Amino acid sequence: MDPDADACTDLLIACLGDLEEKRASKRISGAQGLLQIAQTTVLVDFLAHRSEGLLDILGDMLRRRGRERELGASLLQCLAVQLENSESAFEETRDLLMSGCSDDTDEETARSACAGAVGLWTFMAGDHEIDSMDTMESLEALLYEDEVGARLAGSAVEAWSLLITTLPPRAAASKFVGFRNRLVELAGWRESGLYGACTAALAVAIETAELPPESMAGDLAHVLQCGMGRREKELSASGASLRRLLQQGSCAEEVITVSRRPVRLGTLAEQHRMAAFRGVLQGGLQAHLTANTIVREVFGLDDGVCESVSARDRALLDKRRMLDRQRSRDEKYSS
Repeated sequence: MDPDADACTDLLIACLGDLEEKRASKRISGAQGLLQIAQTTVLVDFLAHRSEGLLDILGDMLRRRGRERELGASLLQCLAVQLENSESAFEETRDLLMSGCSDDTDEETARSACAGAVGLWTFMAGDHEIDSMDTMESLEALLYEDEVGARLAGSAVEAWSLLITTLPPRAAASKFVGFRNRLVELAGWRESGLYGACTAALAVAIETAELPPESMAGDLAHVLQCGMGRREKELSASGASLRRLLQQGSCAEEVITVSRRPVRLGTLAEQHRMAAFRGVLQGGLQAHLTANTIVREVFGLDDGVCESVSARDRALLDKRRMLDRQRSRDEKYSS
């Protein structure tokens, strides 16, 4: 018996107990503790028989406002990459997250957390094309609101751009053509976080939709011009991919190491997904890439060779995943 594992389990159970306390301070403390553990520890087995009750608790947190809603959304992101068979709770949870995004009486930090969570939740638990399109449409409506704040807009754009990576080229082109003008407009805002989100979204959307970058060279040049005068640190990650895409028509390969083996991310979609998971799991990303079978499946990692799969194989994996989920839902509702 591993004493460290026993101690971790005891701490997890204590945190889950705190989430059901009547006092808000105890619930917040429990959520903070569970969030910290979920980021750095693979909990797939621990959550296997607790997912339904935990999602109910998180739903209650999302119905509240302020700090509790913010923590509930942040915790949901970490758990979304560890929960198996969460499809049955997909629609209800997504509706709660979109309600949190749209609640203009709540703090922007809580609304932003909900926007980020709805993207990853849809990515992990939804039937990719159908549910992604629906969530993207809701995010677009949010981003067209006159009073949308820069922080909320940045989170919504990041969620939108993660979901466009799940679409086939024709569907991605349809979504992008209708929304690209708003992305270009938002990139003109002075907030660096929003600028980075918009430039990344433009680059990954162009690649996913298989559109020639020169077909919108004027818009891209305008966006890059909007970046002039910003600090180099702000531009290094956000504008470089867009500039290379415009000049060379392709992105630079990114290589990371997992268990001392190289993982090559040869497309912007793969790099964008990795960035999204890194933002959620933070210092725990390596642990999840190594031992979390759900995360490894997302990036096409098997037990033998840690290499990125081709774009064609990625599409086949996504399709198989969608069919498996649909079959699971059909069996659930027919029983």
